[in-house]
Amino acid sequence: MRNDLSITAQAISFLLFVLGGVLLGLFYDILKIAGIKYFNKKSRFRWYDLITAVLLFVFVLIYFLIVNNLQTDFYCFAGLIIGILLYLSAFSNSIRKFLLNFFNFFEKILKILLYPVKILCIIVKKFIVFNWKIFSKLYFRIKKLLFKTITPFRKMLLRAKKI
Repeated sequence: MRNDLSITAQAISFLLFVLGGVLLGLFYDILKIAGIKYFNKKSRFRWYDLITAVLLFVFVLIYFLIVNNLQTDFYCFAGLIIGILLYLSAFSNSIRKFLLNFFNFFEKILKILLYPVKILCIIVKKFIVFNWKIFSKLYFRIKKLLFKTITPFRKMLLRAKKI
């Protein structure tokens, strides 16, 4: 059964849904910037829109559950739409620039932190390639030597079978 809310409770719920709309716009911008930075264009247009829609739907569903116990009224959707429009008109451009700078800064820090790992991988790769050259030469020499020693025995066995 549904409990009827008072006007003040509905007003507070409306303001929370406006805040939810702003958070939804922020979440959308984070996904959009991440999609632009880390997905190539072909895969972004195929899968990115579907993933974004599913994640935003889950966000709205969880927000409805937390704020309004999954009770849907007109003021809930109106608050979400007003919040999204408020975010897109007032904050979106500055937040996108900040997010782009943040992702670029994060990439640089990650490159600096992972530089020793990259050098270690290069050293290990050179070690493996160098040793493979040595071991491959050794392998082929052993194979050639075994073939030379086995061939006379094989010929002798074949001659013995003919007799």
